[in-house]
Amino acid sequence: MDPSLSDVADLTSIAVLPTEDIIVVATVAEPKTDAGHVLFLTSAGVHLATVEVGALPDMVTFTHVGHKLLVANEGEPSEDYKVNPEGSVSIINISQGVEQPEIVTASFTDEIIDNDVRKVHPEANYVEDLEPEIIAVHKDSSRATR
Repeated sequence: MDPSLSDVADLTSIAVLPTEDIIVVATVAEPKTDAGHVLFLTSAGVHLATVEVGALPDMVTFTHVGHKLLVANEGEPSEDYKVNPEGSVSIINISQGVEQPEIVTASFTDEIIDNDVRKVHPEANYVEDLEPEIIAVHKDSSRATR
């Protein structure tokens, strides 16, 4: 097993790219506030690659073209709120193959938040409080929304 996966707590999402015989699995670290991982496998279960993403990867989905994988990293806090990781979205470009992924993780900022967005925990900033769970990809793969 990949040594970075020795502390996997849970599997949260699976996506399939049948044109390339690729299955992707999002795995949550133990503790859940640590960075999670995305595993790339074949349909036969052969491990192709592992990529580190943000805390608590909650959903994975491919763009319709299949060149990119999007990961909603929820960043849920610990039970006692002593650790509250940022929510984020990871974009994994696999156009050159899963063995050579290009990874970008985008975090939120307080500047992009509308004043009408309510914080669940007023003591937290928006970067900590926003927890993306779902990603929808536009049909032309030009953008994604949460």
